[in-house]
Amino acid sequence: MPPEGVGVSDIITGTPPELTYDHRLVREAWTVSWIIASGALAAIIGWAGLSMIVQEHLGQMQTGWREIVPRLVLGIVAAASSLWWCALVIDIADAVSGYIAASLGVTVGDLLRANLTTLMTAVEAGTVGIAILVAILYLVYCLFVVYVLVQMVVRLALVDVLLAIAPIALGLWILPHTASWGRHWLRLFTAAVFQQAVQLVALALGFGFLSEFAGIATFEPVRDLVWKLLL
Repeated sequence: MPPEGVGVSDIITGTPPELTYDHRLVREAWTVSWIIASGALAAIIGWAGLSMIVQEHLGQMQTGWREIVPRLVLGIVAAASSLWWCALVIDIADAVSGYIAASLGVTVGDLLRANLTTLMTAVEAGTVGIAILVAILYLVYCLFVVYVLVQMVVRLALVDVLLAIAPIALGLWILPHTASWGRHWLRLFTAAVFQQAVQLVALALGFGFLSEFAGIATFEPVRDLVWKLLL
């Protein structure tokens, strides 16, 4: 059951704090990850020193203390403050998604109800072929909406997991050998948070084009054809 004050519209048109960084379980998981990252800090520093010694011994010194120390400091600060700045990014993405939904008129009713008006418009104004085509397009659109609704719920779960492991992921960024994992986490988190805005634009365009397409036919209405066949 979602927290009090959070509805379906909040999940569809935004990223509710109550279900992400402000949720008790997410905060507890983040705390555990931060403790693990803090405990592994000594091992990271030791590994960095060992890597430097080996590289220097082999004559392949690529990373010195001048690069390691700033990475170490920035990595610790980023890991320690990850919940705060992740919350800031989520709030920005939530504001962007809310603005898009309000500007393009994307509401829960548009996405969840079976809008028969669109199909009936095609039946009133078009031929059998046009009506069937619009019906198929509308069926595809409905299936797409169902998929997007499920995907939005899964997206929230992914954001929660990424928030929980944020300290560990940013701790991996400290070492050059594991920095790619930290960059992968950052790309995945950014995509998961901001992809909803793109989805809302796609849904609004799909719903708008489908509604307009229903009235483009100017041929014999389907109801007249059916009436002739019955007679």
